[in-house]
Amino acid sequence: SFTRPQPREVDGDPVGPGRRLTAEVRPGALTVMLPARER
Repeated sequence: SFTRPQPREVDGDPVGPGRRLTAEVRPGALTVMLPARER
């Protein structure tokens, strides 16, 4: 989680800023992209 709200998207659609995003994914069904500093 983040200390300040961050922009978020789900499947390319904005879902509004927030401090956390929780999701369930089938193994191998999704590629998650993070900024380089978060890796």
